[in-house]
Amino acid sequence: MARKAVLSGGKKDELIAAALKLFIANGYENTSVRSILDSVNGEVGMFYHYFHSKNEIFEAAVDLYLKQYAEDFSTAADESLSISEQLNTLLNLAEHSILNFNKLGSEHLHWSIAIALHQRTLLAILPTVEKMVAYVIKTGIATNPLRLPSKDLSSFLLSGISGILHQKQLAKLSQVEINEIRATAKLFFIHTLGIKQEELR
Repeated sequence: MARKAVLSGGKKDELIAAALKLFIANGYENTSVRSILDSVNGEVGMFYHYFHSKNEIFEAAVDLYLKQYAEDFSTAADESLSISEQLNTLLNLAEHSILNFNKLGSEHLHWSIAIALHQRTLLAILPTVEKMVAYVIKTGIATNPLRLPSKDLSSFLLSGISGILHQKQLAKLSQVEINEIRATAKLFFIHTLGIKQEELR
C-alpha cells in the first residue's frame, strides 16, 4: 500500500525539533525512535507516517540544526557592533556550535558524512562572514592586503578559522587552551584582513 503524502509542518516539525534536542543531548546512538516519540507523546504509527527510519529523522534534524545555525551566526554581522565585538560573537558561536555538533554524535558518523556536514556548516556561515568582510573593507577598517574579492577572502578566512578551531577536540581542552585557540583564530582574521589596530580597542 502506498504511503500517504506527507505534509510539512505540524507534528512532523514537532518530531524533528524534539529529535534535534535529543540528538544533541544524548548523541545519535543513545537516541531511539521511542525516546523521540515519548518526548512529543506520539505513537509509532505517527513516526513512520513521516519517516522511514531513525537515520531519516536524523538528517531532517541536521537540516534544522544548520538552518538555526545560519540564523544564529547572522547576528555576528551586526554593524552596530565594533569589529572586535563582531569577531568575538562569531568565535563564541563557532565554539558553541562545534561542541553541539560533537554532541550530535559526529564521532559515530562515517568520515564522508562528517566531511559533508562540515562543508554544509561552513556554507551556512559563509554569508555572515561575507557581510562582515564587505563591511570592514568598504568602511576602511580593513586594508585587504591580499587584494582578494570579498567572496574569495571570506571563504579563505572561514576555512582558516575552522581549521584553527578544529585542531583539537574543544570538549577535551581546558579554558586556557580554548582561549589560546580563539586568540590564534582572531589574529588570523585580523592579519588576513589587515584590520587597523586602532579599530580593535
